Amino acid sequence: MIAHGGDVLSDVKLYERGIKFDDDVFIKLYGLPYTRVKVYETDSIVLQTLNMHSTVIAEKRPAEDLAPVKASFSRFIRNIQDGGYRRFVYMPNAPETKAMEKFRSDHRELLKKHPWPMPNELVAVRE
Repeated sequence: MIAHGGDVLSDVKLYERGIKFDDDVFIKLYGLPYTRVKVYETDSIVLQTLNMHSTVIAEKRPAEDLAPVKASFSRFIRNIQDGGYRRFVYMPNAPETKAMEKFRSDHRELLKKHPWPMPNELVAVRE
């Protein structure tokens, strides 16, 4: 499986139709099981964040440089799940807002250090 320019909603449809069934790869890319993503299907902030993560995971990046991005993304996922969250509402001091901003900051720093690769540099997600 090759992933680039993540599109979580398109991928969810592939899983729902039984075209894809490797849940572990979906979770690695998007941080949630495909069945859980439906809760956020109208939430552009969450969907954009999931897509940003999947794209950066599918690209060739040094593991040590990915560590902060993975950690802040995990925190974001944990915060939206723990709070029973269904729709992102930007509140500056809310844990999910802080976690999302931290992930996006870490993502920007990663891109400064390692600009986007060309499409032929994309790698298979499965290890």
